[in-house]
Amino acid sequence: MLFSIAVSTAVLFQVARVLPPSPPGTVGPLVASPSVIPIGTRTEVLFTCPITGAATLPGTTLLRKVDAYGTPSESLGQLNDAGVGGDVAAGDGVFSLRLPFTPDRDGDTRVVAATVFANPKVRVFSNDVTVMAVTPQARIGPAGGRVGIFDQQSSVFGATLSIPPGALGSTFDVAIAGPPISSGPDAGLRSLSLEPSGLSLSSPATLVVPIAGPGVVLAALHSPSNLEVDHGTELSRWQGLAVTVLPDGRASVSVPHFSTVTLGAALRVQTVLHLPGEYLGEGDLVFALTRLAGASTEEPFEWMPGHAALYLGTAVATTDPRPNDGETIVESTHANGGGVRAAERLTPRSSAATRRLAAAPSMPASAASA
Repeated sequence: MLFSIAVSTAVLFQVARVLPPSPPGTVGPLVASPSVIPIGTRTEVLFTCPITGAATLPGTTLLRKVDAYGTPSESLGQLNDAGVGGDVAAGDGVFSLRLPFTPDRDGDTRVVAATVFANPKVRVFSNDVTVMAVTPQARIGPAGGRVGIFDQQSSVFGATLSIPPGALGSTFDVAIAGPPISSGPDAGLRSLSLEPSGLSLSSPATLVVPIAGPGVVLAALHSPSNLEVDHGTELSRWQGLAVTVLPDGRASVSVPHFSTVTLGAALRVQTVLHLPGEYLGEGDLVFALTRLAGASTEEPFEWMPGHAALYLGTAVATTDPRPNDGETIVESTHANGGGVRAAERLTPRSSAATRRLAAAPSMPASAASA
């Protein structure tokens, strides 16, 4: 009987632990804007955090620094919902705090928001966020280091490149850069320039880039250190890279050497092998696709934009009454021996393009991988 009572007590104790009381409210998600800041410059960072549920005790909604052990420690200030100190609207349930940062070195500041609900009285924490202090250019040697982009007008704002200890045998001026924000057809792509071009690492660097939107993310590296591959219609130095999508939505890529990395969401598209001349006009740009060497398979795994060509006309008999549907003639940025020049093969229909071509210099084959 005593043994049965002991077992029953243990069972009740386990049930009590499995079914804890629900918290009286939620805190978060905490957001820092901007989350990447420059070294040596005073920058104000706005922290915002929605809080829902029961009432909170006055003065208990604080932003706390997280120590090296992952424990919330010192208070950095009080978040408010009174419409002051960076808070946009009073009483909307979003608590805010604006803090100045003037970092003197590369480093991270990890913070968390916390509040105490009144009934029942319990402290609840938000997610943690990290404010990164970076510079786009730094001298990095055998000890390793990090560069990043803090320009909010850049399409790759928040991107960081971390070089591990031992990856470099000597010191180099390492830099990272990206184009400004675009609203054009390439707005979904993220392209970064890593310098010095062709620099090889004994162990890969880690490139982390914000990527908006769901879906599969692909990445490719173009570098003088990559082997040039002839795909028949394209000479390419592009190499596919393995991508890991982090829980916060950023994409992480291992980079074995520099200089250009492009990331973007994978798109399923339809392609054609021949564009009939009746659907083209003189001067139209035609784009080819190039294969990427797979990062984890021996077979090519994807395609990406390759060389460009200028449509000049179509080689057909001048007396042929049918729609212009012969051999398409282009001036291309790719050729095995130099720029493609086919002016003498054009029909009278393309005489205007012939005159334009005759007055223009030939495009070199070296532009194929640009």
